[in-house]
Amino acid sequence: MTRQIQHLAALVALVAACPIAATAQPGSGGGPPPAHVRIAMTTMEPVEQHAVVTGSVRAWRESRIAAREAGRVLVIDVREGDLIEQGGVLATLDDAILRIELDAARAGVRAAEGAVAERLANLSKAERDLDRITSLRATRSASQNEYDDAATEVERARAALDQARAHAERDRAVVQLLESRIDDMTIHAPFTGRVGARLIDAGEWAAQGAPIVRLVATETVDVWLDVPQQHVAAATRAGAVITFESPALGRTFEAPVAGVGPVGDESARTFPVRLTLDSDDEALRPSMNVVARVPVGVEGPSLLVPRDALLRDDAGWFVYTATGPDVESMLAIPARVEQLFTVGSRRVAVRVISGPLFPGAPVVVEGNERILFPSQPLRITNPADLARPDAPADGPGEARRGGGA
Repeated sequence: MTRQIQHLAALVALVAACPIAATAQPGSGGGPPPAHVRIAMTTMEPVEQHAVVTGSVRAWRESRIAAREAGRVLVIDVREGDLIEQGGVLATLDDAILRIELDAARAGVRAAEGAVAERLANLSKAERDLDRITSLRATRSASQNEYDDAATEVERARAALDQARAHAERDRAVVQLLESRIDDMTIHAPFTGRVGARLIDAGEWAAQGAPIVRLVATETVDVWLDVPQQHVAAATRAGAVITFESPALGRTFEAPVAGVGPVGDESARTFPVRLTLDSDDEALRPSMNVVARVPVGVEGPSLLVPRDALLRDDAGWFVYTATGPDVESMLAIPARVEQLFTVGSRRVAVRVISGPLFPGAPVVVEGNERILFPSQPLRITNPADLARPDAPADGPGEARRGGGA
C-alpha cells in the first residue's frame, strides 16, 4: 500500500510540472484564417407589396373506395400509409356463390345454343317442304290448303328460331353480368395514392356500397389560401405565381394560381384561392397549414437581398454581413431576417429582425460555409463591388416586381 501511495504522489508531481497549453482564441494568431468570400450589395427598391395570408394543404383527390357487390371480405392486405398504384388490389371479397351462378348461366347458354341449332334445322326443313309443295302446286299435284300449311309452318319455324336466339342472347348477357360481378369482387384502386384509412377487415361482411378504404392522392396537392376580397384580383391575375411556406417543413414553395372559389366567406370577407402543384417527394401532405404572401397590386420600397445570401438555422433565417471600416478589416456579422416574398428568380424581399442590415450593406453570397463563427475575419474576393453600392445582385434585366409572390 505504501508503494502505491508513493507512485501516485510521483504521478501528481509530474502532472503539476507539465506546462499548461494556451487556448487559441478566435482572431488570434492561432485562430482560423480569414474566410474567403464573395459579397453582393443589398438594395432598397420599389416592388409590388404583398399581403400575408394563411391556408392549408388539401388532397387533390380523395375517395372512399366502396364495394359494388356485397360479400365476405377474404383478403385486405393494405394498411394506412401504403402507396397503391392505379389498378392495384385493395381487397378481395368471397365470390364462391357468384361462380356457381356463373357455371349455371354458362350451362344455360349451351342449352340455348342447342335450341337455336334445333330451331334452325326445323326452319330449313319447313323451307324445303314449302319449296316442294310449291313445285307440286304448279302441276296441280298439291292443293291450296297444303301450300298454306307449308307456308305457315315456315313462319312458325322462323318465329321459333328468333325466340331461341333471343333466349341465347339473354343467357349470354347473364353470363357477362355474372363475370362483371365476379370482377367487382376484387376491388382495385382507381388512381395512385396512399391508404388514408382501412375501414373494414378480413372476415367482415361488406354490404353493397360500403366503403372499404379511404384513398388519398399525394403526388399532386391543392393549397387553398384565404385571400381578402380586396386582393383577389391582384393575386389571381394571369400568370400569377404565389410563394408560400410550410412552417412544419421549414421549406418554401411556388405554385401558379389554378382557380378561385366562386363563393367567399361572408364573415371574414375572404375568397378561397387554389394553387395546384406536384409534390414529388410527398413532403406536402393534406391538412398541413401554410403561410403565403400574395401580391396586392401596390408598389412600395422593399429591402432586397440576394437569395444566395440567405441561411437558415434553428432560430430562423439570417445573412452574414461584411462589416468593418475598410476592405481589409471586414468581419462576418449575422443579421436575422424574415423572408417576405421573392423578386424575380434571385432576390428576396426581407424584414430585418436584428443585426446591421440596411440598404447598400454588403452581404456574403459565396463562401458562407467557410464562416465558422460570428465576427470571423473575412477576405473579400470581389472588393471592387464594395465601391459600387448599386452593384446588382442579379443578372441584367432582373424584374422589379414580385415575380414569385
